[in-house]
Amino acid sequence: MRGGAGYSYTRITANDPPRPLLKAHLRVGISTTTEDVLCLVDSGADRNIFPMDFAARLNLTLDTKRVWPFYGTTGRLQRGYLHSVNLAIYDNEDAKVLFDFSTEVAFCEDFKFTLGPLLGQTGFFSHFKVFIDQRNGSFRIKEH
Repeated sequence: MRGGAGYSYTRITANDPPRPLLKAHLRVGISTTTEDVLCLVDSGADRNIFPMDFAARLNLTLDTKRVWPFYGTTGRLQRGYLHSVNLAIYDNEDAKVLFDFSTEVAFCEDFKFTLGPLLGQTGFFSHFKVFIDQRNGSFRIKEH
């Protein structure tokens, strides 16, 4: 879908505030995939960040020379191991893939964030124009 896609904010539980979440999955090659996962669209995240177990599910061998040190989800220095993957973004309504693109993800051993993986500036916002309407609980993404 080249014209963009609109989404409503999603609640994880009834007590959580609604947030800009997208259903996605990672792929390397044509046959290796992860299960669908809700990811937080996070303009405050420098990069896409996923827990290390996603790299294991994709059978990735991570290059220890491609390390990205960052502070964030734990309040102390963390290391993300960078790897290129394909990221598929779904329509949250009928589970149809709307966008499928190559991007870089930081896989992190001690990533602790209850809302799931983060879609950040480099790797997500660098691919899309993102329009957030927090007051009305909706957002829209459109390819650059």
